[in-house]
Amino acid sequence: MNFEQLTHRYLMLLIFFTMGCSGSNQPERIAVKGTVTLDGIPLGLGLIRLIPTSPSGGPGAMTTIVGGDFEFSDENGPVSGVHRVEIEATDHQIFDIDDEAAFAAEMAKSGKSPVSDNPVPSCYNTASKLTTTINGPQTAPLVFELNTNVN
Repeated sequence: MNFEQLTHRYLMLLIFFTMGCSGSNQPERIAVKGTVTLDGIPLGLGLIRLIPTSPSGGPGAMTTIVGGDFEFSDENGPVSGVHRVEIEATDHQIFDIDDEAAFAAEMAKSGKSPVSDNPVPSCYNTASKLTTTINGPQTAPLVFELNTNVN
């Protein structure tokens, strides 16, 4: 084999391996949309998190809820599989949670912590038992009907 043939073969191998390595090894994310209601009323503002529980794992997904609606794109959406669902309201405080001056002023005025409990019960967020399964592109929206009268 002459130098030119060896160089050509080396370049072909280099192209082959770099093409194979240029793709992402991240799992495919899926666009998903849906609604969240609390006692039959659309949740004003909130967050929804989908945390993979399947053995294959993968990245979790989080997006905002506005007027009861949420939407994940194929860039920030969940991966295929079973997910633990966490939902929380974010509009139940009388000030931004990171506004220390407002917190201190309210504390001085009322004499107690102005941080109110999340109206979404913990069984839907910190102690959530909600699950959903994502299998490929979602055509039907996900629907989460939450109730404050849960045990």
